Amino acid sequence: MSEEIEIEWPSKVELDDGSVLDLPENELFLKNLYCTVESKIVDEIARKLMNVGFRRVIAFPTGEKYSIARSVGEYFEHHIRIFTNGTILSEVEISRKYVEHVLLPSFNASLLTFKILRDLGFEPSLVYRGIRIVRVLKIVKYCIKLDMQLHRVGSIFLEFIRGLVSSLMHNFSLSND
Repeated sequence: MSEEIEIEWPSKVELDDGSVLDLPENELFLKNLYCTVESKIVDEIARKLMNVGFRRVIAFPTGEKYSIARSVGEYFEHHIRIFTNGTILSEVEISRKYVEHVLLPSFNASLLTFKILRDLGFEPSLVYRGIRIVRVLKIVKYCIKLDMQLHRVGSIFLEFIRGLVSSLMHNFSLSND
């Protein structure tokens, strides 16, 4: 299995307080960059995102009202968590169809989410560590290359059940005593 996707990262930004900041590359793995919207429109945002291909997904709960995702290529997905206060966290990660979803790192996708929300007619803010970004001065594109065998959740689960049943059958015996 091999696939490449591109992630855009705002490497240089102007913050609301007037300062210019270089966002380090390692922040791509953290949740310090996120979007915000008015809390009264979170339901509308979720609805419009689902109209363009996002679907509800089960995720480790972190207090979000909506957890939605859509495929990006064959092996990745864009996962968005929308909170009632208007905070929106997002990441690109291995699809939850694969066991590696919980084993491999995810990548901050706030700039992608910001652009999608703008395209849908919303006016989100991009925020870094609690300070609103007023302008993105430089964008760096990172290529994420997946070149490994992934394991579908279903097949691993079935193999586990088969092994468990087989083990139980070998370790128990019936008697007529």
